[in-house]
Amino acid sequence: MITHDPVTNEHLWALQDDINTLNANDEVKLPFLPDGSDVAPAYPDRFNVGSLDHLVDLTVIDSVPYALMAHQNIGGVVQDQYWHLFAGVEELIIQSPEEDLLDVGLDMQVEADAIYVCGSSMVGTANNDRGRSIKTDLQGNVLWDVLWDPVGTDALGRFSSVVVLGDTVVMAAFPLLVLFDRNTGTFIDTEDPAALTPPLQGDARLVAGSDRIHWACIQGNTLHFGYWSFTEGGTGGGGGFFQTYATPPAGLDVVLGENGEWWIGTTAEGQGRLLRVGTDADLLSTSTLYASITDLDFVNGKLSITGKLDATNPTSYVLVGTPQP
Repeated sequence: MITHDPVTNEHLWALQDDINTLNANDEVKLPFLPDGSDVAPAYPDRFNVGSLDHLVDLTVIDSVPYALMAHQNIGGVVQDQYWHLFAGVEELIIQSPEEDLLDVGLDMQVEADAIYVCGSSMVGTANNDRGRSIKTDLQGNVLWDVLWDPVGTDALGRFSSVVVLGDTVVMAAFPLLVLFDRNTGTFIDTEDPAALTPPLQGDARLVAGSDRIHWACIQGNTLHFGYWSFTEGGTGGGGGFFQTYATPPAGLDVVLGENGEWWIGTTAEGQGRLLRVGTDADLLSTSTLYASITDLDFVNGKLSITGKLDATNPTSYVLVGTPQP
C-alpha cells in the first residue's frame, strides 16, 4: 500500500513483513521522498493490533496517519472479526456485541474535517450481512453510524468502497451505489450505474472527480468500469467498457490522473494490469507490470505503483513518480 502526505510531500509505503521473525505478518511503515529516496529507518515502525490482522487502508496528512485495519480474534470460542480505525494516536474498535458475528472494514476516505469508513456487519444472526458506514471526526469520535439492509435488491450485503461528492456520501454495494447525507448519515437513494442484465455484482472501487464518480468492478473473469454523476446518470459497464482475462482478476484500485483521466490497477493472468481510462470511461491504453499491482497513487502528474515483484518469492516493489505509461 502506498500513500502521499500532501503537507510534508513524503510518501509512505506499507507492506507485509513475512521474513522478519520479530514482526512477522505485520505491515511495516517505510517512508520515502517523491524522487524515490529511501528514508526508512533501520527498524521501521509497524501496524499491529493482534496476531491475525492486516492493513486495509491508509492515509497520511501532515504526518498524522489514519489507518483502517481488520482483526480476527483467535482467543474467542468463535473467531469473530472486527475493525480498528486509527486516527493519529486514537483508536476506535468497531465490533458487534455478539461474539459469533463478523465485522469487516473495507475502505476509508479521509476528508478535511472527517473520516468515512465502510464495510459490513452481521446483524442478529450469522450470514445476515448489512452494509455499514461510519463517520468520525479526525480524532475518531463517532458522528454517525448507519446500517443498510440489501434485502429486496440485487446488492451484496457490504459496502466495498466510499467516496464523498458534495453533500453526499456514496457507497459501493454493486450493482448499486447507495447514497447518504454527508451531515446526518440519512439514507437518500440508490442508483445502478452500470444497468446491466444480469446485474453487475462484485466488490467495486470508487474514486470521485469534480462531478463524477468513477468506478471499477470485477465479476468473474471480467473487469468492468464506468462513471456516474447526479446530472448524467451512469455510463459504462457494458459495451466496450470492460476487459476480460483468462483468469479472474484479483485486487483492485482506482485513482484519478490528470485532465479527467483515471487509472485502474489489478492482477490477472499472473501479471499486474494497468488500465488508463479517459474522461468518458473510454479505454486509452493497457500495460502489464511484474507479478501484481496492489495499489496506485497519482501525485503531481506522476503515477506511483506497488505490488509483488515475482510470484515465486516474497519480494515487493514500489515505482515512485513514474511518467505516465
